[in-house]
Amino acid sequence: MGRHLPTRGLALVAAALADLDLKAALPVLKARQRELESPVTKEVFKEAIDRLQTQTAAPEIKNRMIWLFGMRTASEIARGSETDNAFIQRAIARTQDAALGEVYETDASTGDS
Repeated sequence: MGRHLPTRGLALVAAALADLDLKAALPVLKARQRELESPVTKEVFKEAIDRLQTQTAAPEIKNRMIWLFGMRTASEIARGSETDNAFIQRAIARTQDAALGEVYETDASTGDS
């Protein structure tokens, strides 16, 4: 595409739409999915679209997509912990690019410590 489209936060938006079972968002997610470049965001969109196409109601709290982003902070990962983000793990498996899960430093201003 000839234009730059913002992507920051798209994964969280897609997950929230699926967790809310907002079926009306399916056409938008499918259209936006075709323009994605990030392997991790592609995995999130695939999961969100699959869920919206198959679930019959909003999932129970314990089964929501938001939990698949993991609980480890960027600081923990930068200090050597493995990511527990299922979407990063799937993207690494699909692309064989282990660098997708690497974090080298964090910024204290983000509150992620």
